[in-house]
Amino acid sequence: MNTILCSILLLSVTTLILIDADCVGYPNVSNADFHRNEQCSDIVEMTCSDGYKMEAAIKLISEMWKYQKPVCKLGQCMSDPEIENGALDTDIASRDIGIEYSYTCNPGFGKYGNEGHVICTEAGEWEANITCEDPEIENGALDTDISSRDIGIEYSYTCNPGFGKYGNDGLVICTEAREWEANITCEDCFKYTWKKYVKKKPYRTRYGRNQISCRRACNNDDRCTTWFASFVSCELHGKPTIAISRESLRNCKKKCAKLADCELMSWNFICTLFNVTMDNLPRKHKVLSRNGAFIGENLCK
Repeated sequence: MNTILCSILLLSVTTLILIDADCVGYPNVSNADFHRNEQCSDIVEMTCSDGYKMEAAIKLISEMWKYQKPVCKLGQCMSDPEIENGALDTDIASRDIGIEYSYTCNPGFGKYGNEGHVICTEAGEWEANITCEDPEIENGALDTDISSRDIGIEYSYTCNPGFGKYGNDGLVICTEAREWEANITCEDCFKYTWKKYVKKKPYRTRYGRNQISCRRACNNDDRCTTWFASFVSCELHGKPTIAISRESLRNCKKKCAKLADCELMSWNFICTLFNVTMDNLPRKHKVLSRNGAFIGENLCK
């Protein structure tokens, strides 16, 4: 019986009065409070808990309109909004669902602009349409930590290896619009040829050598610039090959970008670096095709 209303009187959208001596217990309504009338025990007042609003429906049953069990739905956000790195433009006057307030980011914050709105959603939570953030350098990083966000302050940053079409160093400045602005962008400065790779061409191959003996053989040979040891052989390489290693594609690119004399890289699950451009690559180094392979020309210099 505690889920059925016997006889009710709707006083307002916040209070219901239940009238019937035969009802046992209270209706099973979440987020609701029940108070029995001290003077008349047959009368019980039902109110929704703080922050909730009552919704009571009327349904046509057997040609008669009857009230249905009321529902206490969240009607407001329970706390004030918190704007990280920003502040509301006005004081909080209401926390009702759908209410919204404008806010402004603190000086130096606001990657997507310095003004936005925070809205109390139907879930009873505040939601902001933008965020106030520190500067972000895509494909790069600041050289120092942020110590001030005053208008006019500037910080230097460096592009990640393999990025920096207009050089590797730049400045990010806090403008009068209270937004961070960079004077250059960090862009991928490798020119790629996909599904192609440069075949390794050692000038000497020795079998039955391990990595230690292979390295020693290269160190004792003036012609050798790098070596590569497989399970069964030791390859000695000379110019223009400057490095050969088992590297991921990403690490191969980083390695070439960090080497001052790397002009060309080839990746075919093995990373091979050269100190000449594609146009100056000797004919003995054949260019072959294979899915997943690529050639990258380093234009970051």
